[in-house]
Amino acid sequence: MFKFQRIIAGGYKWVDNLFVEDEHIGTMGYDEEGIYFNLKRNLSLKEMNLLIAQVTMSNPDLLQDNFEMRKI
Repeated sequence: MFKFQRIIAGGYKWVDNLFVEDEHIGTMGYDEEGIYFNLKRNLSLKEMNLLIAQVTMSNPDLLQDNFEMRKI
């Protein structure tokens, strides 16, 4: 359901464009404070659970990090 397009990566930091079914809904990234999401719209609980599952499947270590969601 969610698609990620890497914009910037350096060391352990990265930023991705975030899409849901070809609709750009914001960005997500990782830095020294943890993972963050800058979203153009609110996500349903179903979408949030799916997003967390997709992100952590590729990197289970992210489950230990803090995360922040912001609506832009």
